[in-house]
Amino acid sequence: MPHFMSAGGAAAEIWADTLFVSVIYLARRGAALGDKSYVREAVKQLVLHMTKLKDESSKLYFHGWDDVASKPLGFLWGRGNAWVTASAVDILQYEPEDTQEKRLAVGMLNEQLEALARLQDESGMWRTVLDRPDSYLETSVTAGVAYGILKGIRLRLVDEKFKPAADRAMAAVLANVDAEGNVLGGSSGTAVQTDLEGYRTIPLQVTAFTQGLGLLAVSEWIRSQRTKASQ
Repeated sequence: MPHFMSAGGAAAEIWADTLFVSVIYLARRGAALGDKSYVREAVKQLVLHMTKLKDESSKLYFHGWDDVASKPLGFLWGRGNAWVTASAVDILQYEPEDTQEKRLAVGMLNEQLEALARLQDESGMWRTVLDRPDSYLETSVTAGVAYGILKGIRLRLVDEKFKPAADRAMAAVLANVDAEGNVLGGSSGTAVQTDLEGYRTIPLQVTAFTQGLGLLAVSEWIRSQRTKASQ
């Protein structure tokens, strides 16, 4: 499932974004139709994206992959990693069987969360380029990762040891919601950038994707709080 550039770039690229905007739908569609082949293809695509985009040294994910030149594109973009985290739990929820590909995806997901936990800022947030202290703190990555951790724990896909990181992230997300319900501090639309400065200068803006990730995170957090209260 390649990502095609509208102008410039390689003929076919793989982007972390594609998991969230396309592959989740494929899994959900398969579940709705009762067609396991759709779900299996979605899990296959998840593993392919994770394998291609993964930076083996950090266990985090590059924004993109050039399938012609066989090399990573961009940097360890925050929201791109959140797309991976959130997409992994949303796709894997539709695969009830303990398949080899599911186990592989779960393993890579938990490795990613180990790396993310080490990079979380004391504020509870992550940066727009995860491993660059000179890049700004950003809300959409923080919301997306919090959502993935909380839902992953509920689905028993994610180790419960990451719950404190999710709690710190949720406090940071809620602190960035204004009186009108706008989730602030999220970067605007971000294509794969050729240099670090490209990511560091993407302006902050209220966007549908930051709002959406914020809503997902808050809804999962409320669900976890209700579960805790009922125990």
